[in-house]
Amino acid sequence: EVACNFTSGQCKVISLEPESLEEVVDTFITTAEACGVKERGEELKSKFWTDVEKVKEAVALSKNNSEKKMKKKPRIMFLEWLDPPFDAGHWIPDMFELSGCTSSLSISQKPTRKSVRIKWEQLYECDPDVVLIGCCGFDLKRNIIDTIQAMDKLKELRAFRENRIYAADGNLYFARPGPALREGIAILARCA
Repeated sequence: EVACNFTSGQCKVISLEPESLEEVVDTFITTAEACGVKERGEELKSKFWTDVEKVKEAVALSKNNSEKKMKKKPRIMFLEWLDPPFDAGHWIPDMFELSGCTSSLSISQKPTRKSVRIKWEQLYECDPDVVLIGCCGFDLKRNIIDTIQAMDKLKELRAFRENRIYAADGNLYFARPGPALREGIAILARCA
């Protein structure tokens, strides 16, 4: 549509469709280069990974100092939608790894990087250690409201009984492919 409204050479359309965290971070350079400031994109990419390393170091330090040393990574279920439930997709599984967590869904339950619809029974069967609700496009206030409304379904989970269900600003820290994903990684680590 944009290309149709301009004559040749008036604008350049750049389509960014990252599916992994690495691809998201590479778009920092692609975008900056298109704006004629490639070095700013490279700086942002470098800062992003430096900040992620700091989160990883904090997670490692926390595990080393913990009285109850965890033998395995906490299993997390990130819900991008509640009615019907959808699990985390695209770059969020990469964020799990960097935050010291793992997905509560097995590879056989999730054959794609994209978010998939799941049934509540699947959620109960995988029995995650932590549940984080960050519905796509919704801020923290809205996700808190939706989490409270879903309590009848969530109370079946061990994570509910152990007070390990959290709501987050899904739009800012998880759904949008940008620099704030590093804060999303820190949020995941903190919740886990």
